[in-house]
Amino acid sequence: MSLGRMMLAGCLSLVGCALVACGSTDADRYGEGHGNVVVVPPGSSEGDGCTLTQGYWKNHEESWPTSSLVIGGVEYSQEELLEIFRTAPSGDKSLILGHQLIAALLNVESGASDADLGGALAQAEAWMVANKDADGRLPYGVRGGGRAAGEASALGDKLAQFNQGNLGPGHCKDGPGSSSGDPGGTGGGSWGDPDGGTGGAGDPDGGAGGCGAHDGGDSGSGGDDGGGDDGGGDPSGTGGGSSVGTCVAACGDGAAAVCPTGYACIEGCCAAIVR
Repeated sequence: MSLGRMMLAGCLSLVGCALVACGSTDADRYGEGHGNVVVVPPGSSEGDGCTLTQGYWKNHEESWPTSSLVIGGVEYSQEELLEIFRTAPSGDKSLILGHQLIAALLNVESGASDADLGGALAQAEAWMVANKDADGRLPYGVRGGGRAAGEASALGDKLAQFNQGNLGPGHCKDGPGSSSGDPGGTGGGSWGDPDGGTGGAGDPDGGAGGCGAHDGGDSGSGGDDGGGDDGGGDPSGTGGGSSVGTCVAACGDGAAAVCPTGYACIEGCCAAIVR
């Protein structure tokens, strides 16, 4: 069948957000049952070849066009790939690149053309083969600023541009927050790290969307800048931080009046002290 598209002989029923076979004893959702139903990602249609980000694929396993992928010459099941998605990179370049590579491969399996990537998918696969650790499975623990780390960052950036629709066939037409999804997370420190701290480019698809939601909710609004209020002192520099009221009587040298309690002699006048 055409990967990423629904093809099933017989009738269908809607269970939650997934279409399942009528009369089935199990909810044969793709990724949960036998894979006889593939739910088309909302906002896409046959032949449109649009792309979705890692945030979408992480939270919509029922839309996956395949139940496994090969990365670095090693086959990973859908559950293993989801576990990789859920693992925060924390500076590990193999995970930063791995998250984007998984999303890009799923997009291609769903019909998106990788022609504009200029061989980046093959280069990312070659990087994975060359930088495996002892057990040969992600994560590899590649950190720091060496050559391998730099190559991973560059490839991850390019794949992120592809997944987000800035390069290649474009993002699927329903944008982030088009339905009732959860708010997106804070942007990561680098591409593909939606669970990271501040800085860098966050994943626009954010968290899991509700039924009919193509991507996650809107990102949080930025905080206000800190205020710059001065203290409440007298702008003239006199008066010890209090403002001066109306003059009620003359005072000072040669004046008979003595200012009552609550008043001060300021420049020859008894003025109320307002605090």
